[in-house]
Amino acid sequence: MTAAYVGAREVLAVEDVPSRWVDKDTGTPRVYRTIVRLLLDDGSEVYGCTKCTYTAEKVTSVASHQRAHGPRDTSTVVAPTRKKPGPAAGTPKITQRPGAGTPADRTIQGRPTPGDRQRAVKAEAALYRIRDLIDEVLPR
Repeated sequence: MTAAYVGAREVLAVEDVPSRWVDKDTGTPRVYRTIVRLLLDDGSEVYGCTKCTYTAEKVTSVASHQRAHGPRDTSTVVAPTRKKPGPAAGTPKITQRPGAGTPADRTIQGRPTPGDRQRAVKAEAALYRIRDLIDEVLPR
């Protein structure tokens, strides 16, 4: 939502504004997501906010205006999209062995494994010891 008119001048074109940052991989300049260049009918240009109709002569003025729209907007610069690097060709897939990992990984089709009962009994005994210690310190 940018301004259609700036004062009495009509906006003829809207262009992206390149930032001072350059993408490290491609070398192309990044562009602002929330700031655009407005070309007016008298040949002059101003910069505008894409969230409202605010315009200014300098990019920095519009950038500082962005705070009016709420907390700091960290997405003012759009980085070119990149694919996430995948495994190299021929690399074997690493899988987790059964019985390791989270408790959900240790159960087989929802049934507890033989060691689960022993772990539960030990945990319950530890809870009773903690409860007894608390009762010693803070009697009821």
